[in-house]
Amino acid sequence: MNEITGRQTDIISQFVKRQEIVFSHLCDDLIDHICCEIEDEMKAEAGFDEAFRRVRLRIGENGLREIQEETLYAVDSKYRKMKKAMKISSVAGTIMVGLASVLKILHMPMAGVLLTLGAFMIIFIFLPSSLTVLWKESKSSRRVFLFISAFLASALYIAGIIFRIQHWPGAPVLISAGILSAVFLFVPAGVHSMLRNHARIVPAWIIIWGGISASIFGAGYLLKIMHWPGASVFILLGISLFAILVIPSFIWHHGKREASVSARAITIITATVLFFVPSALINFDTIHNFEKMFLSTTELGNRSLEFRLSRNDVLWSEAEAEAAESEDLTLLHSETQTLMDLINTIEENGFDTSASLITELENKLGSFSSLLVKLNGDFRGKVLASALEIERYLPPLPFGDEMQPRSRPEAVIQSLNLLKGSLLDAEAATIRNLAGNAQQNSF
Repeated sequence: MNEITGRQTDIISQFVKRQEIVFSHLCDDLIDHICCEIEDEMKAEAGFDEAFRRVRLRIGENGLREIQEETLYAVDSKYRKMKKAMKISSVAGTIMVGLASVLKILHMPMAGVLLTLGAFMIIFIFLPSSLTVLWKESKSSRRVFLFISAFLASALYIAGIIFRIQHWPGAPVLISAGILSAVFLFVPAGVHSMLRNHARIVPAWIIIWGGISASIFGAGYLLKIMHWPGASVFILLGISLFAILVIPSFIWHHGKREASVSARAITIITATVLFFVPSALINFDTIHNFEKMFLSTTELGNRSLEFRLSRNDVLWSEAEAEAAESEDLTLLHSETQTLMDLINTIEENGFDTSASLITELENKLGSFSSLLVKLNGDFRGKVLASALEIERYLPPLPFGDEMQPRSRPEAVIQSLNLLKGSLLDAEAATIRNLAGNAQQNSF
Protein backbone atom coordinates (compact mmCIF):
# COMPACT_ATOMS: atom_id res chain seq x y z
CA MET A 1 0.00 0.00 0.00
CA ASN A 2 1.60 3.26 -1.20
CA GLU A 3 -0.95 5.82 0.01
CA ILE A 4 -0.15 8.09 2.96
CA THR A 5 -2.43 7.89 5.98
CA GLY A 6 -3.96 10.82 7.86
CA ARG A 7 -1.51 10.46 10.74
CA GLN A 8 1.44 10.51 8.34
CA THR A 9 0.00 13.61 6.66
CA ASP A 10 -0.08 15.31 10.04
CA ILE A 11 3.60 14.47 10.55
CA ILE A 12 4.42 16.05 7.18
CA SER A 13 2.30 19.12 8.02
CA GLN A 14 4.14 19.63 11.31
CA PHE A 15 7.47 19.31 9.50
CA VAL A 16 6.50 22.03 7.01
CA LYS A 17 5.06 24.36 9.64
CA ARG A 18 8.24 24.11 11.72
CA GLN A 19 10.07 25.60 8.75
CA GLU A 20 7.96 28.77 9.25
CA ILE A 21 6.32 28.69 5.84
CA VAL A 22 3.87 31.58 6.13
CA PHE A 23 3.30 32.79 2.57
CA SER A 24 -0.30 32.44 1.38
CA HIS A 25 -1.15 28.88 0.22
CA LEU A 26 2.50 27.86 -0.17
CA CYS A 27 2.34 25.74 3.00
CA ASP A 28 -0.49 23.55 1.59
CA ASP A 29 1.23 23.28 -1.80
CA LEU A 30 4.48 22.13 -0.18
CA ILE A 31 2.65 19.55 1.95
CA ASP A 32 0.99 18.13 -1.17
CA HIS A 33 4.29 18.10 -3.02
CA ILE A 34 6.12 16.29 -0.20
CA CYS A 35 3.29 13.75 0.09
CA CYS A 36 3.61 12.97 -3.63
CA GLU A 37 7.38 12.61 -3.31
CA ILE A 38 7.02 10.23 -0.37
CA GLU A 39 4.42 8.12 -2.19
CA ASP A 40 6.80 7.79 -5.15
CA GLU A 41 9.54 6.63 -2.77
CA MET A 42 7.15 4.17 -1.12
CA LYS A 43 6.47 2.59 -4.52
CA ALA A 44 10.06 1.36 -4.41
CA GLU A 45 9.06 -0.76 -1.41
CA ALA A 46 10.38 1.73 1.13
CA GLY A 47 8.53 2.37 4.36
CA PHE A 48 7.16 5.77 5.30
CA ASP A 49 9.99 6.65 7.65
CA GLU A 50 12.68 5.76 5.13
CA ALA A 51 10.83 7.54 2.30
CA PHE A 52 10.35 10.65 4.46
CA ARG A 53 14.05 10.65 5.36
CA ARG A 54 15.08 10.47 1.68
CA VAL A 55 12.77 13.33 0.76
CA ARG A 56 14.11 15.50 3.61
CA LEU A 57 17.65 14.86 2.44
CA ARG A 58 16.74 15.96 -1.09
CA ILE A 59 15.03 19.08 0.21
CA GLY A 60 17.92 20.05 2.48
CA GLU A 61 17.90 21.74 5.86
CA ASN A 62 16.78 25.15 4.54
CA GLY A 63 15.25 24.04 1.26
CA LEU A 64 11.65 24.96 2.12
CA ARG A 65 12.63 28.39 3.40
CA GLU A 66 14.58 29.03 0.21
CA ILE A 67 11.48 28.13 -1.80
CA GLN A 68 9.47 30.61 0.26
CA GLU A 69 12.08 33.34 -0.24
CA GLU A 70 12.10 32.79 -4.00
CA THR A 71 8.32 32.86 -4.08
CA LEU A 72 8.13 36.05 -2.02
CA TYR A 73 10.78 37.67 -4.22
CA ALA A 74 8.82 36.77 -7.35
CA VAL A 75 5.33 37.90 -6.30
CA ASP A 76 5.78 40.47 -3.47
CA SER A 77 7.10 43.82 -4.75
CA LYS A 78 7.63 45.26 -1.23
CA TYR A 79 9.63 42.23 -0.20
CA ARG A 80 11.69 42.54 -3.39
CA LYS A 81 12.43 46.22 -2.71
CA MET A 82 13.39 45.53 0.88
CA LYS A 83 15.65 42.69 -0.20
CA LYS A 84 17.41 44.93 -2.70
CA ALA A 85 17.73 47.74 -0.16
CA MET A 86 19.20 45.30 2.35
CA LYS A 87 21.79 44.00 -0.12
CA ILE A 88 22.78 47.42 -1.46
CA SER A 89 23.00 49.08 1.97
CA SER A 90 25.00 46.20 3.43
CA VAL A 91 27.58 46.33 0.64
CA ALA A 92 27.76 50.13 0.46
CA GLY A 93 27.81 50.59 4.24
CA THR A 94 30.53 47.98 4.71
CA ILE A 95 32.68 49.52 1.97
CA MET A 96 32.27 53.02 3.45
CA VAL A 97 33.11 51.93 6.98
CA GLY A 98 36.08 49.84 5.80
CA LEU A 99 37.48 52.65 3.63
CA ALA A 100 36.89 55.17 6.42
CA SER A 101 38.81 52.96 8.84
CA VAL A 102 41.81 52.87 6.51
CA LEU A 103 41.67 56.64 6.01
CA LYS A 104 41.35 57.15 9.76
CA ILE A 105 44.45 55.02 10.43
CA LEU A 106 46.39 56.95 7.80
CA HIS A 107 45.10 60.31 9.12
CA MET A 108 43.73 61.22 5.70
CA PRO A 109 40.75 63.50 4.98
CA MET A 110 37.13 62.32 4.45
CA ALA A 111 37.46 59.54 7.04
CA GLY A 112 34.87 61.07 9.36
CA VAL A 113 32.41 61.76 6.55
CA LEU A 114 32.61 58.23 5.13
CA LEU A 115 32.40 56.67 8.58
CA THR A 116 29.30 58.68 9.44
CA LEU A 117 27.60 57.96 6.11
CA GLY A 118 28.39 54.25 6.35
CA ALA A 119 27.03 54.02 9.89
CA PHE A 120 23.94 56.02 8.87
CA MET A 121 23.30 53.62 5.99
CA ILE A 122 23.69 50.57 8.23
CA ILE A 123 21.49 51.94 11.02
CA PHE A 124 18.68 53.51 9.00
CA ILE A 125 18.60 51.36 5.85
CA PHE A 126 20.25 47.98 6.36
CA LEU A 127 18.91 47.17 9.84
CA PRO A 128 15.27 48.19 9.18
CA SER A 129 15.18 46.46 5.78
CA SER A 130 16.77 43.26 7.10
CA LEU A 131 14.35 43.12 10.02
CA THR A 132 11.43 43.71 7.64
CA VAL A 133 12.62 40.86 5.43
CA LEU A 134 12.92 38.56 8.44
CA TRP A 135 9.43 39.50 9.58
CA LYS A 136 7.93 38.82 6.15
CA GLU A 137 9.65 35.44 6.04
CA SER A 138 8.45 34.34 9.48
CA LYS A 139 5.49 36.56 10.56
CA SER A 140 5.90 35.12 14.01
CA SER A 141 4.48 37.23 16.84
CA ARG A 142 6.95 35.49 19.15
CA ARG A 143 9.83 37.14 17.29
CA VAL A 144 8.56 40.72 17.29
CA PHE A 145 10.34 41.53 20.56
CA LEU A 146 13.46 39.74 19.30
CA PHE A 147 13.54 41.87 16.13
CA ILE A 148 12.92 45.11 18.04
CA SER A 149 15.60 44.38 20.65
CA ALA A 150 18.08 43.39 17.91
CA PHE A 151 17.50 46.68 16.08
CA LEU A 152 17.69 48.72 19.30
CA ALA A 153 20.91 47.13 20.55
CA SER A 154 22.65 47.27 17.16
CA ALA A 155 21.62 50.84 16.35
CA LEU A 156 22.58 52.23 19.75
CA TYR A 157 25.93 50.44 19.85
CA ILE A 158 26.93 51.41 16.30
CA ALA A 159 25.88 55.02 16.91
CA GLY A 160 27.87 55.07 20.15
CA ILE A 161 31.00 53.79 18.44
CA ILE A 162 30.69 56.46 15.73
CA PHE A 163 30.13 59.17 18.33
CA ARG A 164 33.20 57.93 20.21
CA ILE A 165 35.41 57.93 17.12
CA GLN A 166 34.15 61.37 16.07
CA HIS A 167 34.58 62.73 19.63
CA TRP A 168 30.93 63.79 19.83
CA PRO A 169 29.19 64.10 23.22
CA GLY A 170 26.97 61.28 24.43
CA ALA A 171 29.10 58.38 23.20
CA PRO A 172 29.37 56.59 26.58
CA VAL A 173 25.60 56.81 27.07
CA LEU A 174 24.86 55.34 23.62
CA ILE A 175 27.42 52.54 23.94
CA SER A 176 26.19 51.65 27.42
CA ALA A 177 22.57 51.69 26.27
CA GLY A 178 23.43 49.43 23.32
CA ILE A 179 25.27 46.89 25.47
CA LEU A 180 22.56 46.93 28.14
CA SER A 181 19.89 46.41 25.46
CA ALA A 182 21.83 43.44 24.13
CA VAL A 183 22.40 41.91 27.57
CA PHE A 184 18.93 42.43 29.06
CA LEU A 185 16.70 42.44 25.95
CA PHE A 186 18.23 40.79 22.88
CA VAL A 187 20.01 37.86 24.54
CA PRO A 188 16.99 36.78 26.65
CA ALA A 189 14.67 37.20 23.65
CA GLY A 190 17.02 35.15 21.47
CA VAL A 191 17.28 32.38 24.07
CA HIS A 192 13.49 32.31 24.47
CA SER A 193 12.97 32.15 20.70
CA MET A 194 15.42 29.28 20.33
CA LEU A 195 13.83 27.36 23.20
CA ARG A 196 10.38 27.74 21.58
CA ASN A 197 11.68 26.34 18.29
CA HIS A 198 10.47 22.74 18.23
CA ALA A 199 12.78 21.89 15.34
CA ARG A 200 15.93 22.52 17.36
CA ILE A 201 18.33 19.65 17.89
CA VAL A 202 20.42 21.30 20.60
CA PRO A 203 19.45 20.67 24.25
CA ALA A 204 17.88 23.55 26.13
CA TRP A 205 20.68 23.73 28.70
CA ILE A 206 23.25 24.55 26.00
CA ILE A 207 21.12 27.42 24.73
CA ILE A 208 20.58 28.74 28.25
CA TRP A 209 24.27 28.60 29.13
CA GLY A 210 25.10 30.23 25.81
CA GLY A 211 22.84 33.15 26.73
CA ILE A 212 24.35 33.36 30.21
CA SER A 213 27.92 33.40 28.88
CA ALA A 214 27.03 36.04 26.28
CA SER A 215 25.41 38.22 28.96
CA ILE A 216 28.44 37.89 31.24
CA PHE A 217 30.79 38.78 28.39
CA GLY A 218 28.62 41.79 27.48
CA ALA A 219 28.60 42.97 31.10
CA GLY A 220 32.40 42.70 31.22
CA TYR A 221 32.66 44.62 27.96
CA LEU A 222 30.53 47.41 29.44
CA LEU A 223 32.64 47.51 32.60
CA LYS A 224 35.78 47.68 30.45
CA ILE A 225 34.49 50.60 28.40
CA MET A 226 33.39 52.52 31.48
CA HIS A 227 36.70 51.76 33.30
CA TRP A 228 34.86 50.15 36.21
CA PRO A 229 36.43 47.40 38.33
CA GLY A 230 35.72 43.73 37.66
CA ALA A 231 35.78 43.98 33.86
CA SER A 232 38.51 41.38 33.34
CA VAL A 233 36.79 38.86 35.61
CA PHE A 234 33.50 39.11 33.70
CA ILE A 235 35.15 39.01 30.27
CA LEU A 236 37.28 35.97 31.08
CA LEU A 237 34.38 34.18 32.76
CA GLY A 238 32.15 34.74 29.73
CA ILE A 239 34.87 33.59 27.34
CA SER A 240 35.64 30.52 29.45
CA LEU A 241 31.99 29.41 29.67
CA PHE A 242 31.45 29.89 25.96
CA ALA A 243 34.69 28.33 24.76
CA ILE A 244 34.90 25.46 27.25
CA LEU A 245 31.24 24.56 27.83
CA VAL A 246 28.91 25.94 25.18
CA ILE A 247 30.80 25.54 21.90
CA PRO A 248 32.12 21.98 22.48
CA SER A 249 28.67 20.83 23.71
CA PHE A 250 26.94 22.41 20.74
CA ILE A 251 29.31 20.83 18.22
CA TRP A 252 29.03 17.44 19.94
CA HIS A 253 25.22 17.36 19.95
CA HIS A 254 24.95 18.85 16.48
CA GLY A 255 27.54 16.48 15.06
CA LYS A 256 25.91 13.31 16.36
CA ARG A 257 23.64 13.39 13.30
CA GLU A 258 26.57 13.58 10.88
CA ALA A 259 29.04 10.91 9.89
CA SER A 260 31.97 13.34 9.68
CA VAL A 261 32.88 16.84 10.82
CA SER A 262 30.83 19.31 8.78
CA ALA A 263 31.91 22.62 7.34
CA ARG A 264 29.60 24.37 9.80
CA ALA A 265 31.37 22.80 12.77
CA ILE A 266 34.76 23.80 11.37
CA THR A 267 33.49 27.35 10.84
CA ILE A 268 32.16 27.56 14.39
CA ILE A 269 35.41 26.30 15.88
CA THR A 270 37.50 28.65 13.75
CA ALA A 271 35.30 31.66 14.53
CA THR A 272 35.45 30.87 18.23
CA VAL A 273 39.24 30.67 18.21
CA LEU A 274 39.62 33.80 16.07
CA PHE A 275 37.28 35.84 18.27
CA PHE A 276 37.68 34.72 21.86
CA VAL A 277 41.40 34.01 21.98
CA PRO A 278 42.42 37.44 20.60
CA SER A 279 39.84 39.07 22.89
CA ALA A 280 41.41 37.45 25.94
CA LEU A 281 44.94 38.26 24.78
CA ILE A 282 44.05 41.87 24.01
CA ASN A 283 42.36 42.19 27.39
CA PHE A 284 45.41 40.90 29.27
CA ASP A 285 47.82 42.85 27.07
CA THR A 286 45.90 46.10 27.62
CA ILE A 287 45.86 45.60 31.39
CA HIS A 288 49.54 44.68 31.47
CA ASN A 289 50.60 47.63 29.31
CA PHE A 290 48.44 50.05 31.28
CA GLU A 291 49.78 48.86 34.62
CA LYS A 292 53.34 48.98 33.30
CA MET A 293 52.83 52.50 31.95
CA PHE A 294 51.15 53.61 35.16
CA LEU A 295 53.90 52.20 37.34
CA SER A 296 56.64 53.76 35.22
CA THR A 297 54.85 57.13 35.18
CA THR A 298 54.28 56.99 38.92
CA GLU A 299 57.92 56.13 39.53
CA LEU A 300 59.07 59.07 37.42
CA GLY A 301 56.66 61.35 39.24
CA ASN A 302 57.93 60.21 42.63
CA ARG A 303 61.52 60.77 41.55
CA SER A 304 60.61 64.26 40.35
CA LEU A 305 58.98 65.03 43.71
CA GLU A 306 62.03 63.74 45.57
CA PHE A 307 64.25 66.03 43.47
CA ARG A 308 62.00 69.03 44.16
CA LEU A 309 61.94 68.30 47.90
CA SER A 310 65.74 68.04 48.10
CA ARG A 311 66.11 71.22 45.99
CA ASN A 312 63.73 73.16 48.25
CA ASP A 313 65.57 71.90 51.35
CA VAL A 314 68.80 73.33 49.95
CA LEU A 315 67.10 76.64 49.06
CA TRP A 316 65.46 76.83 52.47
CA SER A 317 68.75 76.18 54.31
CA GLU A 318 70.38 78.97 52.30
CA ALA A 319 67.50 81.36 53.09
CA GLU A 320 67.33 80.61 56.82
CA ALA A 321 68.82 84.03 57.65
CA GLU A 322 66.09 85.80 55.68
CA ALA A 323 63.50 83.41 57.11
CA ALA A 324 64.43 84.39 60.66
CA GLU A 325 63.67 88.02 59.81
CA SER A 326 60.61 87.28 57.62
CA GLU A 327 57.54 85.77 59.23
CA ASP A 328 55.91 85.51 55.78
CA LEU A 329 58.70 83.29 54.47
CA THR A 330 58.39 81.01 57.49
CA LEU A 331 54.62 80.95 56.99
CA LEU A 332 55.16 80.06 53.30
CA HIS A 333 57.27 77.04 54.22
CA SER A 334 54.78 75.97 56.89
CA GLU A 335 51.80 76.29 54.52
CA THR A 336 53.65 74.32 51.85
CA GLN A 337 54.23 71.45 54.27
CA THR A 338 50.60 71.60 55.42
CA LEU A 339 49.32 71.37 51.86
CA MET A 340 51.68 68.52 51.03
CA ASP A 341 50.48 66.59 54.10
CA LEU A 342 46.82 67.26 53.18
CA ILE A 343 47.32 65.96 49.64
CA ASN A 344 49.04 62.84 51.00
CA THR A 345 46.04 62.27 53.29
CA ILE A 346 43.65 62.55 50.32
CA GLU A 347 45.71 59.99 48.41
CA GLU A 348 45.68 57.60 51.36
CA ASN A 349 41.93 57.91 52.02
CA GLY A 350 40.90 57.82 48.37
CA PHE A 351 39.31 60.54 46.31
CA ASP A 352 35.75 59.24 46.64
CA THR A 353 35.79 59.46 50.46
CA SER A 354 37.65 62.78 50.71
CA ALA A 355 34.99 65.32 49.75
CA SER A 356 35.52 67.43 52.88
CA LEU A 357 39.30 67.23 52.47
CA ILE A 358 39.01 68.37 48.84
CA THR A 359 37.06 71.43 50.01
CA GLU A 360 39.68 72.10 52.68
CA LEU A 361 42.44 71.75 50.08
CA GLU A 362 40.70 74.24 47.79
CA ASN A 363 40.39 76.79 50.62
CA LYS A 364 44.02 76.40 51.70
CA LEU A 365 45.19 76.76 48.10
CA GLY A 366 43.34 80.07 47.96
CA SER A 367 45.13 81.31 51.07
CA PHE A 368 48.45 80.02 49.75
CA SER A 369 47.90 81.89 46.46
CA SER A 370 47.24 85.12 48.36
CA LEU A 371 50.51 84.62 50.23
CA LEU A 372 52.35 84.12 46.94
CA VAL A 373 50.98 87.41 45.63
CA LYS A 374 52.03 89.18 48.82
CA LEU A 375 55.61 87.83 48.71
CA ASN A 376 56.24 88.02 44.96
CA GLY A 377 54.27 91.04 43.92
CA ASP A 378 51.02 91.26 42.02
CA PHE A 379 52.17 90.10 38.57
CA ARG A 380 54.64 87.36 39.48
CA GLY A 381 52.50 86.16 42.38
CA LYS A 382 49.41 85.75 40.18
CA VAL A 383 51.44 83.83 37.61
CA LEU A 384 52.59 81.38 40.30
CA ALA A 385 49.10 81.18 41.81
CA SER A 386 47.48 80.42 38.44
CA ALA A 387 49.37 77.11 38.35
CA LEU A 388 47.75 76.07 41.65
CA GLU A 389 44.09 76.33 40.62
CA ILE A 390 42.50 73.06 41.71
CA GLU A 391 40.35 72.93 38.55
CA ARG A 392 43.54 72.22 36.62
CA TYR A 393 44.01 68.97 38.53
CA LEU A 394 40.52 67.88 39.59
CA PRO A 395 38.20 69.53 37.05
CA PRO A 396 34.42 69.07 37.43
CA LEU A 397 33.43 66.88 34.48
CA PRO A 398 29.91 66.35 33.07
CA PHE A 399 27.87 63.30 34.01
CA GLY A 400 28.48 60.28 31.78
CA ASP A 401 32.07 61.10 30.81
CA GLU A 402 34.07 57.88 30.92
CA MET A 403 37.19 59.79 31.98
CA GLN A 404 35.52 61.11 35.16
CA PRO A 405 38.12 61.19 37.99
CA ARG A 406 35.89 59.18 40.33
CA SER A 407 36.08 56.24 37.93
CA ARG A 408 39.82 56.71 37.28
CA PRO A 409 41.62 56.77 40.66
CA GLU A 410 45.01 56.33 39.00
CA ALA A 411 44.44 59.53 37.02
CA VAL A 412 43.60 61.38 40.24
CA ILE A 413 46.85 60.20 41.84
CA GLN A 414 48.83 61.46 38.87
CA SER A 415 47.05 64.82 39.02
CA LEU A 416 47.68 65.21 42.73
CA ASN A 417 51.38 64.43 42.16
CA LEU A 418 51.45 67.24 39.60
CA LEU A 419 49.80 69.55 42.14
CA LYS A 420 52.46 68.73 44.73
CA GLY A 421 55.16 69.46 42.16
CA SER A 422 53.57 72.85 41.40
CA LEU A 423 53.47 73.70 45.12
CA LEU A 424 57.17 72.93 45.53
CA ASP A 425 58.03 74.92 42.38
CA ALA A 426 56.04 77.91 43.67
CA GLU A 427 57.85 77.74 47.01
CA ALA A 428 61.26 77.50 45.28
CA ALA A 429 60.48 80.45 42.98
CA THR A 430 59.39 82.57 45.98
CA ILE A 431 62.52 81.73 47.98
CA ARG A 432 64.74 82.62 45.02
CA ASN A 433 62.82 85.83 44.42
CA LEU A 434 63.15 86.94 48.03
CA ALA A 435 66.84 85.97 48.08
CA GLY A 436 67.41 88.00 44.91
CA ASN A 437 65.65 91.04 46.39
CA ALA A 438 67.71 90.73 49.57
CA GLN A 439 70.95 90.74 47.55
CA GLN A 440 69.83 93.84 45.59
CA ASN A 441 68.92 95.65 48.80
CA SER A 442 72.37 94.85 50.25
CA PHE A 443 73.97 96.87 47.47
